[in-house]
Amino acid sequence: PLAVPEPVAAALPVEAAYTPSSEAMTGVGSMNFAWPVPDRTVEVSGRQRSLEIVVVAALYLLAALWLLIEAWPAIKALPDLISGLGGSGLGFAFGWVALLALLVILYLVVGLAYTAVKVFNGDPLGRGLSAVIAGVLVLSVLGSEAPGGMGVAALVSVLATAVLFLSPWAKRVFAESEARAERPSGIVLSQTLLLVMASLLGLVTIGLLPSLGSVGELNTLGELTGSGSAGTTLVVGLLLFGAAAAASWMAYTRIGKRDPAGRIIATVLAAIFSLFSLFALEGSNPLGTMAVHAGIVIPLWVGRGKEWFTSAAS
Repeated sequence: PLAVPEPVAAALPVEAAYTPSSEAMTGVGSMNFAWPVPDRTVEVSGRQRSLEIVVVAALYLLAALWLLIEAWPAIKALPDLISGLGGSGLGFAFGWVALLALLVILYLVVGLAYTAVKVFNGDPLGRGLSAVIAGVLVLSVLGSEAPGGMGVAALVSVLATAVLFLSPWAKRVFAESEARAERPSGIVLSQTLLLVMASLLGLVTIGLLPSLGSVGELNTLGELTGSGSAGTTLVVGLLLFGAAAAASWMAYTRIGKRDPAGRIIATVLAAIFSLFSLFALEGSNPLGTMAVHAGIVIPLWVGRGKEWFTSAAS
């Protein structure tokens, strides 16, 4: 092999190996380890951001864009779907099912884009929403024969969430950003679950809106299955879901303002939903629903979450 002359070799830049500092230590529980990625920042829109935060936000934004492009042919048919709801019988039912499927896709697009914005702004809610998205995608993949693309999305979201929770540089962004507004982790958890619940209830409410103008048709269809009051029941459900969505949003916003009324609203809502899952949903396991609502309520009444409200009142 050719030898490199010493003057030339000395002039060649040599990149020093990355040696993690004490700031790069992270861990899970009692297990601590050095984060293998160095601290790097990039400038985006005139703001310095951690490279990891930018990458995760970009991944969620790309996922939203990809889903929007995939659903674009169905979105262009939305006016035809809405006009078709004016019919009666099975035509109305098929049009409604197609509309609900499209609403779910649009909900996912908005949710992914919203998560991307929250993560980029360093809002801890973005990290919580990322964990929710990862959990939902993993359960969807494990619980059914999902397409391969969903499996890839689940893997990406799990890795992104792990980075947001484990990277010391990402944790620093969430801890120091103005969007945190001194909120304890318990308050962030409660707000994240309330935001998810409010958006889901809002989605159901929007999906039930066509029932307002087709009560008679739905009652007629219900008679075929022995439920002649199906249309009336859906209208009542629309009102209840709409009220619950508004109350969830009110609790979410008031908690952010340190208003004790927010945790009272959240507690009452959680109690109602838990009782409903226990006595009204026969044959279903209420533990999952009760665990979610416990995650909303408990942080509001104990520890630093309780201090969040009492310190504001003093």
